[in-house]
Amino acid sequence: MIYFHFCQKYKDKVTLEVDYIVKKRLNNFTQRESLRGVSGIFSYNNVYVLQTNSPLPMRTILQEMSIKADERLSSFFVQDIVAVDDLGAICGN
Repeated sequence: MIYFHFCQKYKDKVTLEVDYIVKKRLNNFTQRESLRGVSGIFSYNNVYVLQTNSPLPMRTILQEMSIKADERLSSFFVQDIVAVDDLGAICGN
């Protein structure tokens, strides 16, 4: 089972519409054991990137963290979100 924690940096940057889309997408994965092999999520060691293309191209940065409370629970911290403009440049802070 997967738990997602939304960090303050993410909360400060995201709009309500985008937050709804990201949370809806991530909610589909809560019953999985891992995010490995999920379409639209790319992994780099313990950092994962969720690609979302609606309402605009975005990348949501997730970091896998080990929490000792429950060994059956995989925890991911939703760290940041960035938008990608039409030219492929990354926008945001």
